[in-house]
Amino acid sequence: MITSFRSVELPLNFTSCIVAEEKCPNEHIKFYLYNRKISETSGLYEISEDEFSLKLAPLKTNSDLVVLLHGYTGNKDYSPNMELRPAFLTKYDINIISVDWSPLARSPCYVQAATNTDIVGLCTAKLLNSLFTMRPESVSCERTHVIGFSLGAHCAGDTGKYLIEMGCTLPWITGLDPALPLFSEITSNQEWTIEKNDAEFVDIIHTNAGWKGQLAAHGHADFYINSGYIQPGCIYNSSCDHVRAVEIYRESILDESSYEGMPCILYITSFVLGIVDQICKQINLVGEPSETVPVGINVPHDARGTYQVLTNNIFQNP
Repeated sequence: MITSFRSVELPLNFTSCIVAEEKCPNEHIKFYLYNRKISETSGLYEISEDEFSLKLAPLKTNSDLVVLLHGYTGNKDYSPNMELRPAFLTKYDINIISVDWSPLARSPCYVQAATNTDIVGLCTAKLLNSLFTMRPESVSCERTHVIGFSLGAHCAGDTGKYLIEMGCTLPWITGLDPALPLFSEITSNQEWTIEKNDAEFVDIIHTNAGWKGQLAAHGHADFYINSGYIQPGCIYNSSCDHVRAVEIYRESILDESSYEGMPCILYITSFVLGIVDQICKQINLVGEPSETVPVGINVPHDARGTYQVLTNNIFQNP
């Protein structure tokens, strides 16, 4: 079992804050199914672990499954859902599940929200495991990709951890600027954070490293956008920098010729020294030129290490 965050003493005691009961199904965690068929009709379909619900769910058969997990103050229509769900359904005829744990992630309850990532991961894993068992003609562990933004990235990691205990190792987990507060190397047990043992391949995109997002590399492949912490067009706005990871991923879905990462083995050292561009460029001028790696949906699953990614000076959505 994963060591629970609940052993941490919670300094906040706001009446609106919820630390979820350790049970699944959980009244505060909802799952919504989307695909092209549903989008053309009701546009909203809630599923649960209930056998009747799973058997009747209008899943596309023999399909890939993408699971989306929001972060602090989010919901099923907040990042990464509002950017990635329509992008995926525009390009791919697949099933998507958006996990809504908004009652457990509301403001000003960050400490409790961080605590709740564990139960969100557990309930998501149980729902997926039931789905794989009851609807194998439609979805499978081997064709599932879990994507989380901010605190949702840690939910994604926990989902992978719990599924491994259930006998399923996910092929792919993506962390979009995983949240830093309470998940740093100093303040947390690393069992709580997204990391490369959570799936066969874990890629992470960093856009506000060292502030709202993690600085340390926890995936098989970690991509640091524009040095990883300050993004074009975000004027002294860390929330803008933070969500840029989602926008970069959206662009990779809609534009297959989007950004490439350049290997930089000394990224963390150069970040601390404040000379990322100089060191990364110098490393790649020595010896044979390094091959670049696509960022986002087209990342090769044999990619390993840390990569620097440069974007336009003024960010533009496709």
